[in-house]
Amino acid sequence: MLQLIKNARLIDGRSSSPVERAAILIDGDKIAAAGPESGLQYSAEYQDSEKVIDAGGKTIVPGLINVHEHIIWRRSYGSWADRVVAKDPTWFAIRGAANCLISLREGVTTVRDVGAKGNTTIMLKRAIEDGIIIGPRMMVCGQTIAMTGGHAYETSLVANGPDETRKAARELLLEGADFIKLMGSGGGISKVRDFPWSPQFTVEEMRAAFEEAHNAGKKTTIHCHPAGQIRRAVEAGVDCIEHGALIDVETAEFLAEKGVQLVPTLSATESFVVMGAEYGRDPESIEQHKRRRPEKIGHWRRILETGVILVSGVDSLGDLNMELELFVEIGMSPIQAIQAGTSIAAETIDMGDKVGTIEPGKYADLFLVSADPLEDIKNLRKIEWVMKGGMTYTPAELSKAIGPNLK
Repeated sequence: MLQLIKNARLIDGRSSSPVERAAILIDGDKIAAAGPESGLQYSAEYQDSEKVIDAGGKTIVPGLINVHEHIIWRRSYGSWADRVVAKDPTWFAIRGAANCLISLREGVTTVRDVGAKGNTTIMLKRAIEDGIIIGPRMMVCGQTIAMTGGHAYETSLVANGPDETRKAARELLLEGADFIKLMGSGGGISKVRDFPWSPQFTVEEMRAAFEEAHNAGKKTTIHCHPAGQIRRAVEAGVDCIEHGALIDVETAEFLAEKGVQLVPTLSATESFVVMGAEYGRDPESIEQHKRRRPEKIGHWRRILETGVILVSGVDSLGDLNMELELFVEIGMSPIQAIQAGTSIAAETIDMGDKVGTIEPGKYADLFLVSADPLEDIKNLRKIEWVMKGGMTYTPAELSKAIGPNLK
């Protein structure tokens, strides 16, 4: 079906300024044309469109891309052990299907899921692609790879030594993983030696897994906080760094020089401050994050100034709009933050030829907001409808399909 969106203000995800009085032509699930309406209105597709949507001068934005999500336990209640370890994977698959609707409702049309229990996210991805359930496009790693007693070992494939990490990567690729993720440092949730400053895996162990992924044409990423271990991961061949909470300016400059992207998940700690009590998080941790917030914002302002590529990702409690709002707070312009959550994110997950911008040949993944996000990035929350692959959903429609105990 040919669809026409006219009278729009278009933020295409790549340009430094919006296109006023724009039109977008959609043929099936792909964008056929996009740009000033005056240049499209005499085309046959414009004249023959079966469905016409008048945007009323409001802003169209590319579908957002969350490159760090745990869709099956997003906004689960309680401690790590209570909300993740104790429950059956079947439960998480059901919860994940509902969380897919929540992601769409927030304008997120593509998700890179960076760790799950069993093969739940691999099955969720297949269900979406087969048209069984509605949800964002998904890139999944299935399970992560951790060392014995390492970060999130309870839900990971446990491997020790290069032979075992290589074998674990092969097993995940066989299951259908789109990329490989290692747990390269502690993270403060597991019960043994999970200190964020603690390096986990040697260069040789990391390299074996990363080589196996690259030999299969797949990308790699790593959960990693300390600066020294970030450098070792880059030496081992990693493509992307997750979190990097303990990164220093010199290491950020090193990443910028190497072209390795960093997903800082600023909203992971911000969400503790904003909603941690509501979701049963540790009161002491909540207070710690509150006290350290000004220091954190100042630190990430300095990191951004190095030129390192920061990319949008959430973790499991906040939302992507919160992340983009924090990007603006640390020094990005609203258009830069939007690009970090669209075109730059798409390139990071190797989907730049499919999503991330509103241009011909890309999937018709976009959404309409009622106010200008370039005036206030928080206006990205004012969604009137979301389109994924040419199918349009309103937030109200998606909310009706979500149980009352999920937000």
